Amino acid sequence: MLLASYGLRSVGRWRYDHIVRLRLNRIYPLHYMKYQFARFRRRFHLRYGQAYDGFKSLQDLNPLLKDSANRLEKVLETETMMADYILRLYGKECVKNQIDMNRFCSITVNAFQMVSVISRTNDSLSRGSRFATQQLRLCESICRKAHQEVNSLEKLIEGIEEIAEERRTKTIHQSNMRFDGYFARPTFDRVV
Repeated sequence: MLLASYGLRSVGRWRYDHIVRLRLNRIYPLHYMKYQFARFRRRFHLRYGQAYDGFKSLQDLNPLLKDSANRLEKVLETETMMADYILRLYGKECVKNQIDMNRFCSITVNAFQMVSVISRTNDSLSRGSRFATQQLRLCESICRKAHQEVNSLEKLIEGIEEIAEERRTKTIHQSNMRFDGYFARPTFDRVV
């Protein structure tokens, strides 16, 4: 979770610096030339199917995994939208809002969980394992649960819903920050 938050923060910082340098392209001509070259190269590579296939590789899965693959596709699209939403909303300050970062990290973990379960189930179905039906049911169950959790996390990030416990935690943290932070004491001191 910490690594994902650092990654999202660095992406936010990079985007901010990148936009500033593109706005001031006369001051940063080398950066602008690198940007144009990378853009040309990206367009060139996108002409080939190997560079970016969208979600076409999910269509090559076993037909029994079609429902799980559709859910994974929706989860990955939601993850992309939530990353852009958090970066647009907070920018460089996205790490200071740790509750939304925790939710985004949970979405990422759920997506990874779905990918690993689907790949394992597809492998066992292609090999004709005797436990393939059990793994298929387990895969459907895990993907359904992860998809539901991602949908609820999306609503929480967008602010449609809010949990009462988190609201209370936010008010406590805000009041502590208003009075110059926390006053924690080490455990080896005597409590008077």
